[in-house]
Amino acid sequence: MNAGSQAVFLSYASQDAAAVTRIAEALRASGVEVWFDKNELTGGDAWDQKIRGQIKSCALFVPVISAATNARREGYFRREWKLAVDRTHDMDEALPFLLPAVIDATTDAGAFVPEKFREVQWTRLPGGETNAAFCARVKKLLAGETARSGSPETFVRQRAADETLTRSATARRVPVAAWVGAAVVALSVAIGAALWWNRGAAEKPKESTGPVSTAAVSATGLIAKARALLHTPSRARFELEEADRLCKQAGMLDERSAELWAVWSMVDSWSVYYNFDNSIQRREAARTKAEKAVGVGPTGFEARLAQVAYLALANQRSDAVSAFAGKADQTLRELLKERPRDPEALLVFALLQRNLGVKDAARQAFRDLAAIPGFAGMAFTELGWAEFQFGENIAANAAADRAMAAERYWNSLILKTEMALFWLGDLALAKATFEQMPTSALQEDSGIYYALFLAQVGRDSAATLALVASVPREWLQSNFFEGPIGYFAGSAHAANGGTDAARQSWERALRQVETRLNETPQSPELLIWKVRLQALLGDQPTAAKTFQLFKQITNRRSLRGERGYERAADYWMMGERDAAIAFLEEGLRRFEITWATLQIAPQLEPLRGDPRFQERLKGSGR
Repeated sequence: MNAGSQAVFLSYASQDAAAVTRIAEALRASGVEVWFDKNELTGGDAWDQKIRGQIKSCALFVPVISAATNARREGYFRREWKLAVDRTHDMDEALPFLLPAVIDATTDAGAFVPEKFREVQWTRLPGGETNAAFCARVKKLLAGETARSGSPETFVRQRAADETLTRSATARRVPVAAWVGAAVVALSVAIGAALWWNRGAAEKPKESTGPVSTAAVSATGLIAKARALLHTPSRARFELEEADRLCKQAGMLDERSAELWAVWSMVDSWSVYYNFDNSIQRREAARTKAEKAVGVGPTGFEARLAQVAYLALANQRSDAVSAFAGKADQTLRELLKERPRDPEALLVFALLQRNLGVKDAARQAFRDLAAIPGFAGMAFTELGWAEFQFGENIAANAAADRAMAAERYWNSLILKTEMALFWLGDLALAKATFEQMPTSALQEDSGIYYALFLAQVGRDSAATLALVASVPREWLQSNFFEGPIGYFAGSAHAANGGTDAARQSWERALRQVETRLNETPQSPELLIWKVRLQALLGDQPTAAKTFQLFKQITNRRSLRGERGYERAADYWMMGERDAAIAFLEEGLRRFEITWATLQIAPQLEPLRGDPRFQERLKGSGR
């Protein structure tokens, strides 16, 4: 090994220079030698030869992955990546060399990278903010720790430490302006679930009588690491993506493991539940993997849990859940008799009871989960959302406070932000709470939506437009909002008197909606967006026709992610004023709409001059 063998090579797209500089500075401050071309390399043939030589002799190669690398399908950094992959062909598989780092919300599945990169663990360094845990990990690898080192417990502790330290480095209280820089399931699926549920118990386990292979042992370790990530209370996107990657690796080694298919199905189900990936394909993956788990080991704890988790989390049709609620409930109670303190079983049971409206059972299960060390933050957060869904806002706010005291992670912070806005009517508290969000969460669609919504509530058009300009996509999808980002841009332009700019934004948003309607023409969520945008563009006759179709499909049922006041605002916009007031009254009776909502919701602005609205406002006062 030569003198340069302890250096780390950073490979990146030029657009990411500022973020990569932060990574380099942090590594150098911890005593690590870093090579990257900002200061040390020159152009021309000599530059090319020097890069080749450094890639050939460096100890670790860190490809920095981002939206910028995805956007550039050609670039010198891709040559660097290929050279690094070529070098691995001559290396022992246990020798660490590739250490991919992601500096924004780019996903594993969506990244345009060599497949070799997907075989190793990725690290997330939002905006280049580099925590002490990452520097320590680099130093351990340079000191000779192999890729096969570490137990599943060590693995998950390292992942948790990375995220915790990233939060402490990035989740500072910053003004709103800093947010800018940071940041219908097919019927066949339900039918398939019914057929699968009824046949699963009749299938016999496929037992292996031969000796345990080395591949099986390796797969067991990967599965254990994936399961450990599932037991991380924050359940962030990057943790589920890492668990998915580990399951893929395990599947290549041993696809006969019931444990593998159960854990993998759970990864898919949680990805759907948090709306990180709500596609029909991901839902079907959750179902088929649970089916495989039950087929291989029908009496296994995890296989049975994966089966009911799919129905409770990933098959979000309320009628489908109800059809299997009795057996799902029975199975979960049996599982909890076997393992009363299993956090996954408790959480799935609590969520099923919540969805079925069995309030006391849901509350008790959440409290039981909170008693398990490390799960209080998640448990009280989910209890808070459940109380919010039940219309018990005082209890929801109390649960939010307990969640914040236990662990301030993305979901507990959003819950407290929601309560500050829609229960307390305190915009300043909502902003102060949201400002504590980690940078990685601000890059998720839920974080982007809340930043936009807070700017909209504050009538801050400049912040809204700056946020829109900073987001590299035109559609947001989360449990809190699904729709075109152009809606916010158009509204901000309109508030500033920019009629032409507003129209352009709304027209672009309408095209986004129509493209999605081509795939799911009966989607009520998309149809109501079409109604809104057609109305905003002044095409009232067409909007009225679309609205009639929307009403026929929904038959007054609520939509996924819909807030109580939005339906009232939509009916008012379409000239059905009495119906709009009736929706407000219904929401107030059910506590889905509060005094604070009437005060702050921007969508209710057109209603505020109506005497009936004013009467409701006075009647709902504190």
